[in-house]
Amino acid sequence: APHLQGRKRTVVSSSSSTWALAVPVVVEDLRETFLTDFVFPTLRAGAIYERKYLLGTSMARPLIAQQQVKVAEEFGAGDRAARRSYRAG
Repeated sequence: APHLQGRKRTVVSSSSSTWALAVPVVVEDLRETFLTDFVFPTLRAGAIYERKYLLGTSMARPLIAQQQVKVAEEFGAGDRAARRSYRAG
């Protein structure tokens, strides 16, 4: 997809036997996408709770889910992507 081109991506993995359960970690800089595709449209729509609070975490959730599924598919685990990226608690 055109909006995914030019992204900076880092994949980190451990080859040490000490980390028997180590898995690759993918870190992508999605700040520009977050602003242009999520924050600006949300603000233009006036999505401010009680005319006071910006909806920061709820704006980020669709982008987190989108990228989580994309990376899971790249690693052949698209059908096993986690449903949450944080632990509520």
